[in-house]
Amino acid sequence: MNATGIGTVPANRDKWLLRLGTASGALGILLELAMGMLHAGHTDPNDSATVFLEYAVSDMWTAVHIGQFFGAALIGLSLRRLRTSLLSRMASRERSHRSAQLPRSP
Repeated sequence: MNATGIGTVPANRDKWLLRLGTASGALGILLELAMGMLHAGHTDPNDSATVFLEYAVSDMWTAVHIGQFFGAALIGLSLRRLRTSLLSRMASRERSHRSAQLPRSP
C-alpha cells in the first residue's frame, strides 16, 4: 500500500474474483460430471425411438437437465471472473508502465 492508500483494493478485489471463479468453475465441473452420470441415454443416439422412450421412462430427466444448465452457467461465471481479473491486472500494469515513463520535472 502506498502513502495515498491506493493499491490494496484492486488486489483484494482480484483475489476475491479469482477465488469466486475458481470455486464456481470447480463446482460447475463437478455438477456437470454428476449430471452426466445420471443422464439417461445409454442407448444408441441414432435410434431416436429408443432414446425418446428411455427419456420418457426416466424420472430424473428434468432434474438432470436443470443440473446441467446450472453446471454450464457456473463454468461460464468462472470464465467471466477470470476474464475480469486478467483485464484488471493488464490495466494495472499498463498504468504503472505509463507512470514510469512520464518525464520528470527538474
